[in-house]
Amino acid sequence: MRDSIGRPLLSFANMKLRLFIDTNVLIDYIEDRDNKKAKSFIELFRNSKFNNIEILTSDYVLWEVYGHMREEFYIEELIKNFNYGYISANKECRKNPFRLVSVSQMELIGKRIVECINKFKNNPVVIERLFSKEVEKFSELIEKLLQVSKFSYSDAIIFASALVTNSHIIITLDETFSSDRHLSELKEALKELPERFQEIEFKKPEDFHNRRKVKEEFKNWFIKHNKNKQIGEVFKVWPKRNVVGVKCFGRFFIQENDYLCMVKFKNGIDFTYKIIEVGDGCLMNYKSKRLIKRGKEVTIKLPKEVKSKLLDSAMVFLFSE
Repeated sequence: MRDSIGRPLLSFANMKLRLFIDTNVLIDYIEDRDNKKAKSFIELFRNSKFNNIEILTSDYVLWEVYGHMREEFYIEELIKNFNYGYISANKECRKNPFRLVSVSQMELIGKRIVECINKFKNNPVVIERLFSKEVEKFSELIEKLLQVSKFSYSDAIIFASALVTNSHIIITLDETFSSDRHLSELKEALKELPERFQEIEFKKPEDFHNRRKVKEEFKNWFIKHNKNKQIGEVFKVWPKRNVVGVKCFGRFFIQENDYLCMVKFKNGIDFTYKIIEVGDGCLMNYKSKRLIKRGKEVTIKLPKEVKSKLLDSAMVFLFSE
């Protein structure tokens, strides 16, 4: 997104990291497994508030969870009520799925699954209902992935779901997704699609399983995702006058009535930002100290509610909602 004279703009959407949760992570959470940190990851987001991070999944992922849990609960039923051993119960489930239970028993299994899903649904995992929406490029994307990659049908749907929900990172336990071979195949598959679809990354729950790691990952993502939108940086502050000095990069400049977003990571990882309007008579040339309408190396008088001392070395972006 750019303004009328071609300068890049930062929006609130550019400050929101969207993590798409794969099926295997949700299953590990339901089954109370934490050897790969799936439970720690979900519980952290359930019990903590991260204003600039959202975790989500799609109805397609939810259906895969249903499919897995139906089989698991059926196997449990075979062992408990039909005297099957674990291995023989698995074989029976694969060979004759749900043969020995009634519809009413399947309804009870369904209720158990709903209870499991409700443990994470909406808090913390938002469910995007793609099937009931007209999603641009969704079917074409799946078809393209099936043509040129080694993805299974179900994995192609998962990956496409993450892309069309504008997710930035897929959180998965599947080693296949993150292998170098598959990543190169994916890049080839996505060449004919919009550029934003080519930026998705893959991470594991362990990369986000405590608050510090979450903040570090957010910082890394924000800087990488928005580096081409940054127009300058704060090079000096004058706390007594509540003024900041900003040096613009390259061909960029700041002018009166611009909205600026100044971003800083306190303590190296704590994300903070301030949005200000460059008011009339608040912009000066740094060297000449004269009031100007636009400039590249400038000082800006800040409104009283924004403290300049907190913005030393901040990244500077043009802002638009």
